[in-house]
Amino acid sequence: MEYCSLMSGSWGNCHYIKGGNTRILIDAGQTGKRVLANLAAAGLGDGRDLTGILVTHAHRDHVTAVGVLARKLKVPVYATEGTWCQMEEISGPIPETLKRVVRPMEKWRLNELEIEAFPTSHDALESVGYVVRC
Repeated sequence: MEYCSLMSGSWGNCHYIKGGNTRILIDAGQTGKRVLANLAAAGLGDGRDLTGILVTHAHRDHVTAVGVLARKLKVPVYATEGTWCQMEEISGPIPETLKRVVRPMEKWRLNELEIEAFPTSHDALESVGYVVRC
């Protein structure tokens, strides 16, 4: 499994994980242009091979680029119901065909990756963290 922090801090958060042929982002909290530039600068491609975007919670520094990346790259977005209630106001619209609802304490597979959402204490509706295994 490979991991790369593309950005982290109050100005934006975005993390890249690759396991086998599966590539995901956890959060995308800057402009789409910046997220894609950071992917390229890290030698991780242009984003067209992303399998999904997992969202931890609906704060600007975690979701700013989620909508534009989902629309541009046609990549599914995984978030809790509470996050979905707040996210699109910040990220912009996401096509229904790309929306996936995650439940806290749920485990699921995304190709080679096993992902587990766990609840976190934060000032956002239904925020979660993710454990990713390959």
